Amino acid sequence: MGSARRELWGAGGLVLDVRQRPGPPPLRFEAADGGRMLLRQGGRVVLLGRVEEWNQGVYVSRYDGYRPPLPPIGSALMRSHANWVHTCARWLEQAPEGPLHDSRRLLGVRTAFPPYVWHGEDFVRDWPHCHLDWSAAGRHGVVPLRPLSRPRTRLG
Repeated sequence: MGSARRELWGAGGLVLDVRQRPGPPPLRFEAADGGRMLLRQGGRVVLLGRVEEWNQGVYVSRYDGYRPPLPPIGSALMRSHANWVHTCARWLEQAPEGPLHDSRRLLGVRTAFPPYVWHGEDFVRDWPHCHLDWSAAGRHGVVPLRPLSRPRTRLG
């Protein structure tokens, strides 16, 4: 599966230097003429997109079959004192259909996202098709690659 070397980078960061993984990675974006793009994972297409410059955005279609390179993180693990940068680096190194190839990557800790990512228009809830608007300040949100669970209702 190749090897990777880790170099510490400041407080809480590291550089992941990946070697012996030539060629395109299993999880990768590809672009073509006419503003077309796709996200491929192994032999599967998991996202197709078409940029519409006149409409200042991109039309996106997502397909079943995406396999996250990182495992689900339960609450007990979140409460642990794991070194998250090294833990995620290890998971990425071990992911058979992940994004790593011969390159250097800077991994760091992110403790919060801006509120609009989770509560505003930048968090895409529609499945499988949507339009991503970047007419104002660009696109900063989250585009899930699987259908989301329904929101839970509060009891009481």
